[in-house]
Amino acid sequence: MFRSRIRILAPPIAIALIALSGCGGAAATAGSTSPNGLQKTTLNVAVVPAVDSAGFFVALHDGLFARQGLNIHYTPAVSSDEVIDQQIAGQYDITGGNYVSYIQHYVADHQPLEIIAEGSVMQQGTQAIYTMPNSKSRHLPT
Repeated sequence: MFRSRIRILAPPIAIALIALSGCGGAAATAGSTSPNGLQKTTLNVAVVPAVDSAGFFVALHDGLFARQGLNIHYTPAVSSDEVIDQQIAGQYDITGGNYVSYIQHYVADHQPLEIIAEGSVMQQGTQAIYTMPNSKSRHLPT
């Protein structure tokens, strides 16, 4: 899809694969690897806290990254637009947010972004709106 030097997070396995391959957004020190073969063991990651990012948060809180030798410095992202600009400036190695913002930045601003994996499947029935039991809202027309 897009080819470049900056990467965008989708599923948590993407972080592990990037670290294992040494393809993170910020350059690793030439010739140095950790004892477990990772070229970069600390990643600065900003993710929009949304249902699409659930896999990242499960992996983070269950220690899946740490078990692979990765130290994730997580920052909650206020918006995709904000973290894209911060990633371009070198503040984050990997970010996760909505597709539209990344595509707009790539096309309109010619920013060097690469979507490495999808974080959600956009199809009917993949997301829902919940209400409280006494809410006047009961059903949205389809």
